[in-house]
Amino acid sequence: MDVSRQRHLRTQISQGKKKELLEIVSRRWEEKGFEIKEQNNGRPSLLSEASDGCIAKIDVGGSGDVYISVGVSAVSSGPSGDIAGEEGDSFPEASSGAPDHTPDLRDPYWSK
Repeated sequence: MDVSRQRHLRTQISQGKKKELLEIVSRRWEEKGFEIKEQNNGRPSLLSEASDGCIAKIDVGGSGDVYISVGVSAVSSGPSGDIAGEEGDSFPEASSGAPDHTPDLRDPYWSK
C-alpha cells in the first residue's frame, strides 16, 4: 500500500515569484533531511526524497497554480481507504464538472 497526499494551493503565484518559492521550499526540505533529486527550472518543479523513502514533489504551473504531493510506498500490505478529516479544500466547479484548480486567491506578496 502506498500512502500519499496531494494538495493544490489556491493562491496565485506570480511569474516573478515562482523561482523564489522553489528556493524556499528546497531549503526547508533540505533542513528536514530531504535530498533534492530533480529540479526543473523550465516548468518550475522539485522532487526530493528522505532517507526513509518519503518522496515530496512540488510543481508550479503556467497560470501560477501550485501542486504539492508527498508519499511513501510499501507501508503495509493491508487494505487502505480514506482518512477522516483529510478531505482537503473544496474547489469551484469547472465547466467540465471537475474541480477547477485555477488559483482563485491573491496574496499581496506572492501574487504580484
